[in-house]
Amino acid sequence: MDQTSSRDIYPLLLPHVTVIQNELYFGSQKLRPVTTEEEQVCRLCNGLTSLKDISAHAGAALLTELTPFIVELPFPLVQKVDRNKSQKVLVIAPNPQTSYLSVGGACLKWQDKEILNLICFSNTADCTLTGLFKSDEEISAIRHDEAEISAKLCNCTNKFLNYPDFNVRKGRWDTGSMPGLPADLAAALKYAVYNVINEFKPQIILAPAAIGNHPDNAILHNIILDFFKHDYFPGIDFFLYQDFPYAATYNLIDDFLWKTECSFVKIADHFEDVSAQIRIKELFYDIHFSAFNPVNRSLVSHILKRNITASTLTPGEETEGAEHFYKLIPFN
Repeated sequence: MDQTSSRDIYPLLLPHVTVIQNELYFGSQKLRPVTTEEEQVCRLCNGLTSLKDISAHAGAALLTELTPFIVELPFPLVQKVDRNKSQKVLVIAPNPQTSYLSVGGACLKWQDKEILNLICFSNTADCTLTGLFKSDEEISAIRHDEAEISAKLCNCTNKFLNYPDFNVRKGRWDTGSMPGLPADLAAALKYAVYNVINEFKPQIILAPAAIGNHPDNAILHNIILDFFKHDYFPGIDFFLYQDFPYAATYNLIDDFLWKTECSFVKIADHFEDVSAQIRIKELFYDIHFSAFNPVNRSLVSHILKRNITASTLTPGEETEGAEHFYKLIPFN
């Protein structure tokens, strides 16, 4: 971490790293003992305290050691949700990382809108940090913490439905080892999503295009298509978003377009210029540390830049990237 930089930096220690009884842990893995002074440095890496102020506590050695687990924010992590905005946007996502890595640029840009992120499958067993967490509950809690950090960056709100994701369901669904789970998951989820829409009353809904056809994304995609086709919510504009990271693969996008042609809906391309938000959107990849391999971080900017070439936006120094949405249009 460059402590000589003149720009303001607000270090945020990711929730995977904690201090318990004077020991530094990464997940359940014990790293090393820490002094009282070093523990104070960890507490100050909260996204609210500047690097300059933290460095005054003489924690330079520990800061260097923690660099892989620190996100450098360009501004303090203070959430300012305004519930009196004229337009509401509901983002429907299978998990936090899909939400913020797929539409995070728009969420950052639309500060004039009230945005609710509906995270449907927040009970998860999926984690790239193999062996560092002892249970699905710990992994789910970490994902929840990651999502709350991202929400603060966007000034939006998360709502968790806590349905088990595909990685939890597979291998347990047919064995009866998940008591209390509805027999028809899609029907139960459809009812829950319907109630959220009815209560929140958004003007815009963003839902997964199910590019890549992940089971969780596909369930939500089909629910939203059914709502749209049967005009459950007249007056709402429905958009499908490109699912991260699957949208990086051209043939998966082609498969989505082919399936859409066969589903009795029409779509219109919409490109949201998020050039000014790219650098912060890339931070979402770092924040959702438990979901992604760090070597694939460049996919974020790759997808955004590729979308510029497919859009009517003019590439240039001020136009670096766009998010691609598909507006649903009734099939007459």
